[in-house]
Amino acid sequence: MSAAPVRSKPTPLMAGGLVGGGGMATGAGDKASPMRPGMQPNSHGLTSLSSRLPAHLPSVAANTITLSDAWRKSFVLTSKRRHERLLDTYTTSVPDTSKWSTCIAPIEGTNFLAIGSGAKTNNMFIVENTAVNKLAAPDYSYQPPPDSLVVRSAFSLPSNVFHLSSIGDKLVTAGPDGVAHVYKLEPGELGQKGKGLTHVHECMIGNSSTLTATSALSPPGVMIQTHRIKHVEFEPSQPAALPATAAGSTTGRAGAAPTGMRTADGVRRIAAVQSKHVYIYDLPTSQVVGTIQPSSDVLNRVTFSPHAPYGSLMATAGLDTHLYLMDSRLIRSTEASSPSAQSGASAIIWRASHAHDSPILDIKFNPFVPYWVATSGEDGVVKVWDIRHMGGPAARINGHYDAINAIAWSNTHCDIVASASSDRAWRAWSLQPDQLTAREPWKDMFIGCPGSEYAAPSDSVHDDNIAIGSKIVGEHQVDYSAPVVAMCASLSHADTFIGLSAAGEVMAHTIRRELFEQLAPHRYDDVSCRDIETKVYSRNLNEAYASLVRYTRTERPAGQMVSRHERELIDLVSLKPGIELPSDSPVVDSSRSDTAVVPDATAAGSAPPRSDSTSLGLDPIGWTDGSEKRKDQQDLIVAFRDDLEKHGYGLPPGFGKYPQWMDMIENWTQMQFNLVILRHQIVTDVLQGNWQIIVDKEKKLYTGMEADSEFLDKDMIQFFTEEVITHSYMKGLSMGLKFGEIVADDPKGHFEQLAEVTSLLLFPTVYDSVEWLPDLQTVYSRQPPTGRQTVLAEYVAKVRKLRAMMLEDANSTLSSPVSAQTLGRAPTGPESAGRTSTFSSGSGSGTRSSLTSSTASPLKRGDQPTKKSVKASVGLADAFAESLEKKRLAIAKITSESKEILPMISLEIRLMKLVEKQSDSIDEEIVTAMQQNVLTDSGLSGVRARGGTVSSSIGMAGGPMIAPFEKTISASANRMYLDALLATKRFDEFFGAGFDLIASAAGNDFSRIVFRLIEGEGMVRIKQHIDSLFTTATNHLQAIFQSPPTPGSPDAALASKGLVQGSKLARDAIIVLVKVAAHVMQGQELLRADKSQVDSLMKFMSHLTTIMLQLSSSLLKAFEYFDKALGKGNATTKEWAQTVHDSLRDAARTFPLSANKARPTQSSEKAATGHTIHEEIFSILDKLYRGFIKPDGGSAN
Repeated sequence: MSAAPVRSKPTPLMAGGLVGGGGMATGAGDKASPMRPGMQPNSHGLTSLSSRLPAHLPSVAANTITLSDAWRKSFVLTSKRRHERLLDTYTTSVPDTSKWSTCIAPIEGTNFLAIGSGAKTNNMFIVENTAVNKLAAPDYSYQPPPDSLVVRSAFSLPSNVFHLSSIGDKLVTAGPDGVAHVYKLEPGELGQKGKGLTHVHECMIGNSSTLTATSALSPPGVMIQTHRIKHVEFEPSQPAALPATAAGSTTGRAGAAPTGMRTADGVRRIAAVQSKHVYIYDLPTSQVVGTIQPSSDVLNRVTFSPHAPYGSLMATAGLDTHLYLMDSRLIRSTEASSPSAQSGASAIIWRASHAHDSPILDIKFNPFVPYWVATSGEDGVVKVWDIRHMGGPAARINGHYDAINAIAWSNTHCDIVASASSDRAWRAWSLQPDQLTAREPWKDMFIGCPGSEYAAPSDSVHDDNIAIGSKIVGEHQVDYSAPVVAMCASLSHADTFIGLSAAGEVMAHTIRRELFEQLAPHRYDDVSCRDIETKVYSRNLNEAYASLVRYTRTERPAGQMVSRHERELIDLVSLKPGIELPSDSPVVDSSRSDTAVVPDATAAGSAPPRSDSTSLGLDPIGWTDGSEKRKDQQDLIVAFRDDLEKHGYGLPPGFGKYPQWMDMIENWTQMQFNLVILRHQIVTDVLQGNWQIIVDKEKKLYTGMEADSEFLDKDMIQFFTEEVITHSYMKGLSMGLKFGEIVADDPKGHFEQLAEVTSLLLFPTVYDSVEWLPDLQTVYSRQPPTGRQTVLAEYVAKVRKLRAMMLEDANSTLSSPVSAQTLGRAPTGPESAGRTSTFSSGSGSGTRSSLTSSTASPLKRGDQPTKKSVKASVGLADAFAESLEKKRLAIAKITSESKEILPMISLEIRLMKLVEKQSDSIDEEIVTAMQQNVLTDSGLSGVRARGGTVSSSIGMAGGPMIAPFEKTISASANRMYLDALLATKRFDEFFGAGFDLIASAAGNDFSRIVFRLIEGEGMVRIKQHIDSLFTTATNHLQAIFQSPPTPGSPDAALASKGLVQGSKLARDAIIVLVKVAAHVMQGQELLRADKSQVDSLMKFMSHLTTIMLQLSSSLLKAFEYFDKALGKGNATTKEWAQTVHDSLRDAARTFPLSANKARPTQSSEKAATGHTIHEEIFSILDKLYRGFIKPDGGSAN
């Protein structure tokens, strides 16, 4: 089957353009055809390449040379057979009556396109793309209407338009007379017929003497120089200058035209191609400031790199088939008259000789990867060059059988390039790292009929004749009636290319998401991960972000702080910074000759070009430095393949320079994604030992929790709280309180899930085991918070060690009924000093993120644990696990109401501040803090919780009043309160609060510790206090009793005063004793199940009874002396007796009586149970009433 000739230099490969190694790719299920009989791999041929390439990269012989029937199995043809719609195309035509359409350019920040024509009138048109951006489409089924391209205006510019370029609000056109015209664009008016375009500058390009001369017609057989400007382009105004949607733009989800664009006031220069020269024109000075003639033949294109600073890197090519890269800073206006002007070697820094077999028609820098340059030519081939290497083209695409007039890189993918050809076809290609093709065809290459094999004799195959191939991902070739002469990538619509035919047909080709979903590369087996990969590659970032957020919240293994592939997936969907120029380029020798030979990228062993940019005070361009060391084609292919896999997976570098794509992400989804990154960053830093980051990001954590109730779950809150509180106790308390308040205020929050966090903030709680509770010798009010922090750190370490043990065997439980599921997923991480932690993030499928910690040292060789030690260790773990479960269940009952817990945490913070302050009146301040915010009700019982009461008696008639105090499960807070009551001699409140705490924490170690405190310190102190009152009262009364005064004598008044003081002390002692006895009697009833405790209380009660009888006798004897000193029945005695009677009666009313139990009969039993005190107090009341208040009769109430 013969090949049709193609313009100038046909190649054997062109006849099978669609079948060539860079053309159509095989389907996923295709198998390579076997080699033809007699074909053997050359020992130095293709097969040897496989040893140089990674194992998963197929060899050339297996994947390229045997592409059997590949053209039938491409994505495009397969989709046709399946009736799948993978490409949306909509069209219009501009009113170009001359049928001489030449160029097209998108206008930044808008949906408009500028189209030029070679006609003298009606030579520029404004077309608007009204289709909805596919990223903003409501669903996948959306198809742009056929009339989405609308011609808005037609202009007659001063001269024919052979090329045009736009940047910001500026447009420049290239004419036939050596003049470029600059226009200012008004985006608000471009949609109106004949408006929005204002001429602002006329640029005279080339030699002024030739431009002013009259162009004569060429006589027969004679050629004259043309003044036509073939190509013109603005210099980028800033590094990597790319469009940004203006504020107030409606591009986004509505798909309408934006309302603004950035200004191009910073644009200073224009590059233009005229004949063999490249000119640089300076707009502010209105003159040509640089001229270079890199070629001896006519040039077709010149383009700036969007990545190099201030347009410093340029590429040009033309009829001589060479590709040149130049440093524009070295192009000087004086070169036109210098001897070296013909070569321009001083500014050329890289060159590919004979880059194509025919003239080069277009050049494009990749918008994402700065060192990739694509070229196309009349040979129907697209080549991609990696300018870091000198080995030749990195990729080759054979996809047309006529000249490729224009190419364009995708605006969303760095690995997709489109081509437009004179064969009236438009195609899009995806460079594939696993596809290899021949870099250059050889003479005995052939293409058979459909179904035959594409191969070559083995003796003509060489390792260095390879290049990366591609898959076709889009094709349209039925509606163009004329060659496609120009094409551009849309700046307003994702994955959309706009083609222009010579007849004025304008077609927009949008690659649909369904195709990208089929092409998406996958590195994971997990369905959720693959779903995220697919959405990222199809640039459906809104759903990709949402899926990632969902994945990180639902796919986290038990006991882990991060999901299995969380780090990798965050990197996958995150924006990556643009690739920057190397900053360590070697210093260039400026003394070298300007006539030095420029090296070729296609010539082996050549040295890279050098420039004298440093002599001008400029930073040298570093992309090509050292490229002489990278001349091997196999090295080039390996490097290029690695870059394709790296940059083609996920978002390409610099993707954020297209804010219009990121604007498609909903604010809520973007916020959730940002919170995922924040949480992951904090967790990662904490696992590396930087717990301080939690405090540094404190406000962001609060804001995130308030905005999204699912931002931090209970495990994450506990993890953060553990890390902070074990390093900074006060900060941990305040952060834990804030976490709790946010959860409590959230209608969707589940405060009851914070039971473990609550137990941590109030540690040690009344439900903790004795090893964590303060002993009787510890005075918490005198212990700094750091002391408690140390104990807390030990507790957290032990809990985490238990979790780690349980997670080691997730399918089994400890011998106790506690399991990992029961305790819930708990974070594990680095503890305080001396503890170790490990964290590994899974990479690729089959790798699991692990996050474990342990306080145990690693076992050394020979230190294997014995069966006995293992059994003992398991037993201890079981006991600790049981205590934790018991504690969790107890706390869970009260955490159902946040109004119960949050005041406890607030109280803990207030008390810790008092401890830090350490004032002289700290005990009084502690009592005040425990009592000042307590509400009371009208019941007989004291109220020690906001809005609730505490029963003060169980099975008792009446009972002592309990002074109201803050309810808390903090053992330290309760203990500080009891210590403060003793220190301030509030014995009645001490015994009342003590027995109440024993009742509320019955069965726990804390209740036993409180009883020991009552039994020890409490009883000793009350005995000392009452003994002191009794002794003082006795001393006062004894002095009077020994020398009684005569009634009416002067000494009688003094004696009366002494009697009042003594009787008052006796009364006070009796009141304290009665109230304490009432609490002790109630304690006997509460603790009746514990015989040892009851016996201790009975012994104490017997001692109180003895003192009570002594005080009673002294008090009554004092009143008898009143009568002797002041006379029987005197008013003073009656008044004082009534006062004492009333105060004792109030105390007696709080004394509990058994409602179901008979009174004891034996005196010893009565004394031990408090009945003697009860009888004695009422006896005192009766004697005071009958003997002194109403001696004439009656009985006391």
